[in-house]
Amino acid sequence: MDKILAWLKSLTYKFRVWLVRFMTGRHGVDELSIFTLSASILISLAGSLFGSLLLILLGYAGEIYTLFRIFSKNNAKRAEENRKYTTWSRKTRFNLKAFLLRLKMRREYKYFRCPGCKSLMRLKRGQGEVEMDCPKCHTRFKQKS
Repeated sequence: MDKILAWLKSLTYKFRVWLVRFMTGRHGVDELSIFTLSASILISLAGSLFGSLLLILLGYAGEIYTLFRIFSKNNAKRAEENRKYTTWSRKTRFNLKAFLLRLKMRREYKYFRCPGCKSLMRLKRGQGEVEMDCPKCHTRFKQKS
């Protein structure tokens, strides 16, 4: 039994060394890779549930693209793609949180846009008609709360 365990340890060590050598100079896993792999697995599962060959193939294509990104040696291009994705996802998450907060506070505040610069503003409800001054473009206008 000890010989088998020693052999397994030796085998796993050799595999780890081989994997480290193989991945040297390659891009590896990043946030975009995790997102594309997760999305493609979900698409494949949806295709399997609904019996859609197109969705299954689309999911497989996403998985192949993810493997291409992980094993790519063009690190600069993959890093730029990941930077664009993280910027987009951060902005999307921020907008979603702001929307959910506005949804939660809609009973206390009225949300509207400035007629000059279209920036989002809020006014406490129950104040009647108020003359507003936009803090960004300094447009003066009347708004009902």
